[in-house]
Amino acid sequence: MSRTAAFVLAVFLCAAPVLAQDAPAPAAKSDEGGSGDVVRVTLINGRTMDGTLRAEGGWERLDPKSGWTKCGKDEAGASLRLWRGSGENASCMTLGAAEVKSLEKAPSGSVNTGVADAETEAKRSAEAAKSRAARDARFAAAAAAAKQKHDDEAARKKAKEDAERAKAEAALLAKFPPPEWSAERVKEIERRQLLMDLMPTPAEREFVAVFPAWARAAAAAEAKAAAEKRAAEDAQADAERRAADEKAKAEKGAPAETGAGEPAPEEAKPEPAKDEEKPAQGDAPAPAPAPAEEPKSDTPAPPPPGENAPKDTGDAK
Repeated sequence: MSRTAAFVLAVFLCAAPVLAQDAPAPAAKSDEGGSGDVVRVTLINGRTMDGTLRAEGGWERLDPKSGWTKCGKDEAGASLRLWRGSGENASCMTLGAAEVKSLEKAPSGSVNTGVADAETEAKRSAEAAKSRAARDARFAAAAAAAKQKHDDEAARKKAKEDAERAKAEAALLAKFPPPEWSAERVKEIERRQLLMDLMPTPAEREFVAVFPAWARAAAAAEAKAAAEKRAAEDAQADAERRAADEKAKAEKGAPAETGAGEPAPEEAKPEPAKDEEKPAQGDAPAPAPAPAEEPKSDTPAPPPPGENAPKDTGDAK
């Protein structure tokens, strides 16, 4: 390349930014791709709103490669892009097919933004909250019923499995009853086979094969017997304790409870003193008063006449 060509190229590269600033800006790509009809959309919750659909037919879906493309309502990802406002204030709301109940042409001269006055909005919010509460209650009841059904089925299945296992364990213990069959018996079978070349009998071979299950059954049977023994001992101890308490109450002389309908015992009345006069009964006359006693004198009474007179013995002459 000659020096002249290089110089011209350098000048062109330096002047390119200046020329680019003077050139008019390219027009922005318009998103208007349809008739731009004003429509009224009714949502599932009952609200309505007006807006402009820029795509023909209204329904679009977002393609990862080609962007928004026309589609049918029943296709996967079908949506409505509802434009409201104009210019810098324009906004777009994307509504899925599951959220849209119906679509119709809006009346001329009507602008419905979907938001009403405060009183209407409050009433609508209360109704929506009530509907949500009822829906949540239905969902909760259905979930609780499903859980209860699942729990019942699981409980029935477990009970059936437990019954079958208990039956199999009982049959196993009945066929190989302890203590004749035990872990020591397995060791003895192995020792005889290794040291004495004595082959086990068919019953012994079967016992060795089912020994793990037999051991679980034997442990469960022992635990059950121990639990039953403890329960019986506890019941006996309770009975003895109650008997001891009743005996202790009887020894302390606790008054027996009077049965219903039985008269209470009468209290004993005190007997009158011997010196006290008994009250008069009926119309019987009162006894006569005793005669007054004469006062006693310290002087002895004279003897009666003739008692102390000297006797005539006939000696006096």
